Amino acid sequence: MPVYKDKVVYLAGPFTSNPAENRRQAGLAAQTLRRLGYAVIVPHFESILNEDALDGIGWVRHGLELLKKCDFIALFGDWERSSGTRIELNNSVHWGIPLLAIFDTEGAPLFVYSGGQRSAESWTA
Repeated sequence: MPVYKDKVVYLAGPFTSNPAENRRQAGLAAQTLRRLGYAVIVPHFESILNEDALDGIGWVRHGLELLKKCDFIALFGDWERSSGTRIELNNSVHWGIPLLAIFDTEGAPLFVYSGGQRSAESWTA
């Protein structure tokens, strides 16, 4: 299996609606990406260490600064219902950062970027 250690993925998804559940879902998606050799930035875990450091908008701004440094964005869970995630996705499009994958609530890929790097079948193996 190829390893993409030089490729960094920003994992975006809902947070404030249910922090514990959303961290669990983020962890499952991150495990899948890491198994495939990607480095993964998971802002949901950063907030554990700095929970009171920023307000909601502050976390979105912080996440956007991290996202700018990434090669891909991936989404998980009910991302469509999260205004922060939609902001991250819209900015990734504006900055030319491709969508790598969308994961369901159990970490299984629903969509995989087909930019010639790997097939969808290799994600479910």
